[in-house]
Formats: sequence, C-alpha cells, structure tokens
Amino acid sequence: MNSKIKKIIIGSAQFTNSYGVSNTFGVTGKEEVKNIIALANENGIKTVDTAIGYGNSQEALGNAEINDWNIITKVPPLSEKSKADIYIKSLISDTLNILKINKLNCILLHRPLDLLGSNGKLIYQTLLDLKNKKITDKIGFSLYNPSELNLLLENFKPDIVQIPYNIFDNRFESTGWLSRLKKDNIEVHVRSVFLQGLLLMHRNDRPKYFNRWNQHFKKYDQFLIDKKLTPLEACLSYVFQNKDINKIIIGVNSKNQLEELIKYCFLDMVRIKNDFINLDAELINPPLWKI
Repeated sequence: MNSKIKKIIIGSAQFTNSYGVSNTFGVTGKEEVKNIIALANENGIKTVDTAIGYGNSQEALGNAEINDWNIITKVPPLSEKSKADIYIKSLISDTLNILKINKLNCILLHRPLDLLGSNGKLIYQTLLDLKNKKITDKIGFSLYNPSELNLLLENFKPDIVQIPYNIFDNRFESTGWLSRLKKDNIEVHVRSVFLQGLLLMHRNDRPKYFNRWNQHFKKYDQFLIDKKLTPLEACLSYVFQNKDINKIIIGVNSKNQLEELIKYCFLDMVRIKNDFINLDAELINPPLWKI
C-alpha cells in the first residue's frame, strides 16, 4: 500500500454536519458517507475519527458498514460529572450501539485537562478499565495547545495524542513535543491540516475576518504560484514530510474529494520549509474566529 495512504484517517466532523470555513458542499448525507467509506475501503483506508459531539455523524457511520474499521471517538467534557465513570461507560455503550461495532480502536478525551480536576483520577481509571476490558485498544487526549502536555504527562500516560498541525501551525513541533512523544512511544495523530479548509481557499473567497493577516497570506499565495503547487499539494506535503507524525486526519465532504486526496498521495511531495508559521491564536485557533 502507498505509504502516505497508510497514514490517512478519515475525519467525520462534516458527516451530517456543515463543518469548516470553506465548506460550500454543505452537509454530507448518509448515502454519500457510504460512498466515501466504500472508496476508502477499496484503497486500504480503514480508520475513521469521530466524536460523541459530532451530531448524527456516528449514526451515518453506523449505516456505512464499518464493523471491521478502526474507530476513534472522543468523549465530551466531564469535569462536572459527579459520577464520571457511569457517564463515560454509558456514552461508550451508546456509541458502540450507534456505530454497530463491538469495540473501539481509541477513546480520546475531548478536554483532557478534566484529568486535573476533582474527578481526574476517576476519569482516568475509567478509561483504563475500558482498555483492560478490551472495549477499546487505546486511550488518549485530543489537545489544542502544547502547554496541556506540560500539565498532563507527569501523571497520565496516553497511547495516542491528537493535535492540530499545518503549514501555519507547528507549535507542537517547535516546542519539542513531537520528538519527545515519539521517544515516549506515544502515537501522534494530527488534525486541522487544512485549518478547516482556510488554507485551501482562493484569496478572493477568504472571509473578511482574515484581512488583518493579508501580508502573511500574500506570502503563502505567492509561494504556491512560484512553486506551481496547489494549496492541497502544499498542505499535504508539509504534514507528510514530518516523520514524527503517525497518522493524519483528513476530513472529506464527498467521494470526489477523497478521490482527489488519494490521487495526490501518489504524487511526489515537495519539501516545505517552516516559512509560513504564524502563531497568532486568533488566526490558527478556529474557535477564536469571529466570522
């Protein structure tokens, strides 16, 4: 199998939800989800990333015959739950029923800093219990900032961490965490490789909110012109070139988008330098966008 395709995880945030700043496709319906899963199967892609908070996307996946897939899901914030163990187990039981599967590949905490609260030990022990009972193979954290690792890894050991990483945002690399995680045998899965599609948009289509970073985008756009690269090729090249990354989560809205992605995986990737890093949180952190 193609070495790049082996790293791909299908992101499902847009399945039955309108997700992404560049999403003009709209909601991915259940039949199109089946088409995406079928095409992924044909090409050896067998892992999907979902979450309990993704609305009806888990139901759509459950109807797409994924019983032999590796499923990664995320549980929502838990710190205020007095019976966090019962709550987590109930959520996971419901998830297995909705997805029509018997076990998960990984359970991630959507807000892992909950582990530092009063219920932290109970939350962690519950995840370990689910792993020991083989309801999940692995447990881990969905992270947003490298500082979270400074707080968490002293007392908690995940199998997997999921982080944002793209041609604008290399915080986990520049702080040394990527190499450290690899040394500690912790899998690294990266998401937001297109920054919710922003990095793929034509300059005339970007929302006005991003005008304040016009000079930065001009540099990026000119690089694409000079190197004769599509935004997709540049973004994929950047993440695939990092050997410390185990898996890459890529969201697709349609079968056609997945076909395009697979096609690019067979092209020679171009070496991309860290020339476009911008650590302004209001640019690289979508929850802060005022669009």
